[in-house]
Amino acid sequence: MLEYVLANRIQGLDTSAIRKAFELAGTLKNPINLSIGQPHFPCPSNIIEAGSKALKEGKTAYTLTGGIPELKSALSEKYKNENEISYAKPERILVHPESVLHFFFYSTHC
Repeated sequence: MLEYVLANRIQGLDTSAIRKAFELAGTLKNPINLSIGQPHFPCPSNIIEAGSKALKEGKTAYTLTGGIPELKSALSEKYKNENEISYAKPERILVHPESVLHFFFYSTHC
């Protein structure tokens, strides 16, 4: 049987920062985890149905970099009507799955 031995320099490595953060979070009462996208609530049924419908319609490819135009328009209307944000125009809305990229974009462009 082959035996694996770690190099000395590897054996001396400390626990990663993310692992330490997870361990700390494990000691907190009801923390809200925003780190890796694991929601603390079940997926709403309308989202499940919409996702299933989209898959059945063949919508399995990557979307446009800036987001789906219809989604941006719907968000624009929602922000204008429900949140009274008059400057929420589709061309000013960025839709992307990675929040880190949003923070980077806004920190470097705003």
